[in-house]
Amino acid sequence: MSGTSGPVPGSRRDIFSGAIYLALVGVAIVDRVAPFLASREIGIALTALFLALEFHRTPILQRSVGAALMALGLAAAWAGGGFVAV
Repeated sequence: MSGTSGPVPGSRRDIFSGAIYLALVGVAIVDRVAPFLASREIGIALTALFLALEFHRTPILQRSVGAALMALGLAAAWAGGGFVAV
């Protein structure tokens, strides 16, 4: 199949990233149907892990915008007194 682009199918990183994303979706669905105590923390940890694995694949402009939005969000949380909860 020529002319296709993207990651090599079956790469370990792709499989691991996909499994993390699937677990994240599963946690969100289960939490919506039957909320459980650690769902927020598990969701945060899975999201952070997924972003860490996929960050290098993101174009530089999107990385820069994401970093700026994160910085603004943290600054807003700190200014609003909610930084401890973040």
